[in-house]
Amino acid sequence: MEHTGLLAAPPGAGFADISRLADSYSCAQALLSALELDLFTVLDTGPASEKEIRSALGLHGRGLRQWLDLLVPLGLLERDGDRYGNTPQAALHLARSGRQYLGDFILKAMVPSLGNLSTALRTGQSQVPGGGMAAVADDPALLRSSMAAMDMLTGDIVPSLLAAYEDWDDHRTLLDLGGGRGSVAAGLVAARPHLDAVVLDLPFMAPLFEETMAARGAAKVPAFRPGDFFTDPLPRADIVLLGNVLLDWEAEQRRSLVRRAYLSTNPGGALIVYDHRLRGAGPGGRETLTLNLLTLAMCGVSDYTLDELHADARAAGYDAVEHRSPGSPPRPVVVCRRSARPV
Repeated sequence: MEHTGLLAAPPGAGFADISRLADSYSCAQALLSALELDLFTVLDTGPASEKEIRSALGLHGRGLRQWLDLLVPLGLLERDGDRYGNTPQAALHLARSGRQYLGDFILKAMVPSLGNLSTALRTGQSQVPGGGMAAVADDPALLRSSMAAMDMLTGDIVPSLLAAYEDWDDHRTLLDLGGGRGSVAAGLVAARPHLDAVVLDLPFMAPLFEETMAARGAAKVPAFRPGDFFTDPLPRADIVLLGNVLLDWEAEQRRSLVRRAYLSTNPGGALIVYDHRLRGAGPGGRETLTLNLLTLAMCGVSDYTLDELHADARAAGYDAVEHRSPGSPPRPVVVCRRSARPV
């Protein structure tokens, strides 16, 4: 008998993978308890002993060492003798003072939504407590944490965008629809300073955008334009970006947004779509599938294929639609070109 986690099974019996999945729940719960108890914020001032942690968190003490020791191989804590401290990743993402704090997003949106995945599968409805994005916008801490999660999702996309489209130097204006805090647009402007960029997003994003641009300290950054990309007039631009946006909406809304993007794209320009959840003809890899399930649980929609995007872009009027997968790991980028010929 070989012990493989929660279960002991003879080799080849097929229990090992199931056992690892069951064990992964314990690991995830160890993280959630650390966030709920605010362990990482307590350790943000410096390492502490087991006794000091017990006192600071008001814990009974039973199981404390096992819990702390489990967080060490998970890459969340470092242990030096009898003292525990945050890893750099935990300090950045899990302590409340971290520049990219994710705790509120995990605890208030991600976990409650996935906890009701069965209901989402039965109903096709968002399971975010309080009503989706409206609830997020009404909670400043949750909004900030959610935007940090989005920035993590798109943090490696700028080199892929630059590699996927060879005509950046031929254009002067960029419009990022639903660009959030402006991190992607700012990265593109830093790489191509000749670009004049505008990020269009809902008005409540403006303070976070301004804060992010101030922190970058760059000589040139995008401008912010408050608006709803479904109803408000869109600025014209040579390049229009739709990043991690289309999969959050129903099919008819997607078609409408692609059509509006076309009308906003100058002749000879392009719409560039990127989304880690965008699927090809096959079922997709583990990362894509888990992100799609999270999208279902949080937004009530899921799954958008390259073929569907191609059809929507051609129906909107784009002349050529090209799928690229630059980067490592490869990230799907779709370039939709608008002809320079007058319509």
